[in-house]
Amino acid sequence: MALKTLELEWKEFNVSLDELETWARANLPSYVGCSADRNLRLHFSADEAEEQEAAQAMWDAIEDEEHEWAAAYVSKDDREALIAAKKADAISKSWDQLDAAQRKLLVGQSPTLAELQA
Repeated sequence: MALKTLELEWKEFNVSLDELETWARANLPSYVGCSADRNLRLHFSADEAEEQEAAQAMWDAIEDEEHEWAAAYVSKDDREALIAAKKADAISKSWDQLDAAQRKLLVGQSPTLAELQA
């Protein structure tokens, strides 16, 4: 299967790729993931022009650091520390007492940075 790719230029500020990924998976049925180096690339399983246009429009709507998806940089070590703290806190809780990040970690999913910081 040949993937179709939409290439996006990086912003001058950090953007939460977790938020972008969550939005894309919920709104773009042919979206399969992203990759990045000098540019951000969104990959699609089908050549759906409407989906690619929607993704481009969403990216363009992130105009400045005030956008809700604008994010401060969090290092891998800091993210791992947040995960470890969530896991440690979850040990003494029942399912009903767990927050969204703890529930995702328990079932093997990756929580967003916002969920980890909550």
